[in-house]
Amino acid sequence: MRAWALCCALSCVVDGWGGRRRSNKHHAEEVLTEEFRPATRKTRCLAFDRGVDCLDLGTCANGTARRRAFVSVFDAYVELPLENRKGPGLLEHEAKVARVARRNGADRIFVFPVPEKQKVPVAAATIAALEDLGVKIRYSEHVVPPKLSAGIMVESGGCCGAREFLKLEPMGYGEYDAMIVADLDYDPEDGADLCADFGPLFDCVAEGRVVTTRGPEVPVNGAFLAVPPSELLRSRLRAALETARVDYRAGWNGEGWGLCWGPNNNPHAHFQARMQGFFHWFFYRSRLSAAAKDAQARWRPAQVDPCVWNVQKGLADVCARERCAGRARAYGHLHHPREDCACVDDADWNEHRSTAHTCEHVAKDPDRRCGSVDAAGRNASLACPSACDARCAAARSEA
Repeated sequence: MRAWALCCALSCVVDGWGGRRRSNKHHAEEVLTEEFRPATRKTRCLAFDRGVDCLDLGTCANGTARRRAFVSVFDAYVELPLENRKGPGLLEHEAKVARVARRNGADRIFVFPVPEKQKVPVAAATIAALEDLGVKIRYSEHVVPPKLSAGIMVESGGCCGAREFLKLEPMGYGEYDAMIVADLDYDPEDGADLCADFGPLFDCVAEGRVVTTRGPEVPVNGAFLAVPPSELLRSRLRAALETARVDYRAGWNGEGWGLCWGPNNNPHAHFQARMQGFFHWFFYRSRLSAAAKDAQARWRPAQVDPCVWNVQKGLADVCARERCAGRARAYGHLHHPREDCACVDDADWNEHRSTAHTCEHVAKDPDRRCGSVDAAGRNASLACPSACDARCAAARSEA
């Protein structure tokens, strides 16, 4: 259901810097893919077109983040439904997120446009029900940034187009030391154990760092953005959007899109004209923008392991070790995170129906072969756990 996500697959094509909509249909050859890199365990964290070490949260001082928040925004462009046919309803999910927030000493905040800017007004009963759960309601005077560059389309596809930049609003809430701005369907583990502990992450963010995770096909996934909020951060981000331009072929400010990091060379994933594309360019890619380079030095952007903090559905195989061991703290679009947790090698797995392409063959080059699929559609990452990082049995023993 559209209301459950403010960040979706992007598939709009533009023509020129002015951002005129042309068509939602295009051909793969139209995308100038510099190079294709499938997702692997060695590329779980990315910066400047290469795999890097994920941020070690153990290096941050404990207790740095005293004022914390879990935040989501909703543009009120469509109805905010209380029920969801594909999973828990809004109130059930919000009750869970609010519990996780309380256990982490954090506020749970919902940001809406002010009532007069809501295309479909949020029902008073919905607001009251959220407040009964302990959710704090805040309002923004703007949905789309008021001085958005003409080089950035308002309607660029996805669920929300430029309305997704509403996520910048809470990034100016300077009364907090650290916050996670997450999509409505960001699904944290709910329990009294380690998996519900976001403290180390909040502490690293409170030291002044912008922290993100990669996505299945993109270098930054907009479902999870952790920032040390301040008016300075918000104003710098909005100022960048006043002059930036984004083009289907040339990327943000003509600096290109960089590598394609997905499990498939998907041209639709390249046109990142909204929040996650902007964050990637501004914090992890630009070498030409003076404002971006200053932000990179000031906020020291890093990435944390998506297999722990934001297991998106497209990373389920790559993150099988953490999923199956119960070490992941949050998920996105993955309603059954313990599915397909094979704990023994599947003797019938055979990539090409040849004796040379069994799990034993996979073990000789796991980084390259663990993503392969046999004739029956079974992925080696799950069919060959002893070769592919022993994703179940050994992972459970390590947990």
